[in-house]
Amino acid sequence: NLSAGLAIADQLSFGGAEFRNVVFLVVPDEQFTFANGAYVVQGIIGLPLLTPLGRLEFENHGATETLRFQQTNGTPSAASNLNVDAVQVYAYAHLDGVERQPRFFIDNGAPTSHVNRRFAPSFPSAMTHARQEAVTAHGGAGSETQANGMVLPTLTLRFGDVPVTLNEVRVFDDHKTERDGDIGADVLNSGGGYVLD
Repeated sequence: NLSAGLAIADQLSFGGAEFRNVVFLVVPDEQFTFANGAYVVQGIIGLPLLTPLGRLEFENHGATETLRFQQTNGTPSAASNLNVDAVQVYAYAHLDGVERQPRFFIDNGAPTSHVNRRFAPSFPSAMTHARQEAVTAHGGAGSETQANGMVLPTLTLRFGDVPVTLNEVRVFDDHKTERDGDIGADVLNSGGGYVLD
């Protein structure tokens, strides 16, 4: 069980954006402290606050990230590879030689990406060189669990015109049926940053 409370910030400002009456879920510090204090999450600003900012550009500078945002008049098209379902953000990738696009949850708190058991039967050509192996499943906020799974030596995903080749990609049952896996910081920071628009 998680003990939590609610707090309302009269005003929240960052990067020139200003919000009023922002509701925060307040949890004990130990709920967001991992690896015996080696990793501590100070706070999380989620989509309900970020979405009204419009186009979000995250640039990676090693130990820091920069967020830029701007309002746009763009509308989704058939070529769009991003969608929001409730407060979950999903990206669609291309695999060479495959018509269907795998759907990935964007987890910017996870250091590495993975594919799940749903991916294997849906994209058998990508699984030809997978090997059985016990894997460590990295999750958001530094969490880790052990799982029986497989490892793909390489997997190339294409987002728009940008290919991203991943090595030693873990395949395990994450019990998520609405997606084919998660993309983490290894994909998001592969080109120095990413855009959500």
